[in-house]
Amino acid sequence: MADITPARNIPDEDRKRAEIFFDRARTVADTGNYEYAIEMILQGLAFDPESIDNHNKIREYSLIRKAQGGKPMGMFERGRLKKGDDKQNMLNAEKLLAYDPGNTEYMQSFMQSAQKAGCYDTCLWIGLILLNVNINAKSPSFQRYITIKNTFKSIGKFKEAVDAMSYAVQMKPSDMDLNHEMKNLAAEMTISKGSYNNQDGGFRKSISNVEEQERLMRLDTDVRSEENLLRLVQEAEGPYREDPNDAGKFARYIDALRKTEQLAYENKAIELLSQKYKETKQYRYKEASIRSRWCSSAGRSARSAKRCRRIRTIPTR
Repeated sequence: MADITPARNIPDEDRKRAEIFFDRARTVADTGNYEYAIEMILQGLAFDPESIDNHNKIREYSLIRKAQGGKPMGMFERGRLKKGDDKQNMLNAEKLLAYDPGNTEYMQSFMQSAQKAGCYDTCLWIGLILLNVNINAKSPSFQRYITIKNTFKSIGKFKEAVDAMSYAVQMKPSDMDLNHEMKNLAAEMTISKGSYNNQDGGFRKSISNVEEQERLMRLDTDVRSEENLLRLVQEAEGPYREDPNDAGKFARYIDALRKTEQLAYENKAIELLSQKYKETKQYRYKEASIRSRWCSSAGRSARSAKRCRRIRTIPTR
C-alpha cells in the first residue's frame, strides 16, 4: 500500500471566519459582480480550503463570467498573485482557472497544488473535472491520464486512480508495463475498499447532489447554448420573484432575459423595465427600456447585435 500523508484538518474557528467571506460572495454574486464574488470566496478559502461547495461556486461564477465575455487574466495581473506556501499556490491556480475555466494546464496545476497542500477533497474534486475534460477532448493526453492517476493514488483514492489508469491503458493496450501496473493498482483498490466505504463524508458528501453537478457540467459544456440560456432565465427568475425589490436580482433576471436574444423574452424584459420605471421613477430603467426596444427592432445583423451587446447593461446610478 502507498504511504499516504494525512489530509489537512480545518479548525472550526477557521471555518467560521471563512463563512464571513462566503456570505459576502453570495450577496455580491446576486448583483452580477462575479469577479468580486470569486475574490471573496478565495479569501474565505484561505481559511477553509476544503470547502467544496465554495470551490463549486467559483466554478459556476467563472463559467457565467466567461459566457458574458470575461477574459483570461493578463500577464500583469498574473504577476501580482501572492507568493506563498502550497495552499497559496493552490489558491493562485484556482484564481487563474476562474478567469480561464477551460484551461487544462491551470486545472492540473490546481490539482497538484491541492495535493501538496494536503487538501485531498479539493484535489479529488478538480482532478475529476480534469479527467472528464481529458476524456472528452478531441485528442486526449496520455500523460495527463498518468498524472491524474498518480495524483489520485498519492491521496489514497485508488478507485479513481484505476478509472484514470484504464483510459491510459485504452490508449496503449499493448503496453505490458501499463497492464501490470493496472493490475497492481486494482489490487490496492480492493484492499482499501473497506476503509473507503466507511469514510465519513468529505468529498462524497459534497457531490451527493447530482443535479448540482449536472448543472455545472451543462454550463461547462456550452454556456451559450439556447437550452442553457433558457435555464439561466429560470434560475434568475426564482430569486427575483422571491424579492422583486432587490435591484441586483432584478438586473440579473433582465440580463438573463436579454441574453436569449428571443423576441418574447426581450419583450418581457422591456415590459419589466417599463414597469420598474413607473414604480421607482429612476431614469436608468427608462433608458434601459429604450435601449432594449432599439435592440429588439434592430434585427440580427452582426453590426447591430454587437452594438446591442455593448448597451444592454442597466446603467448604474
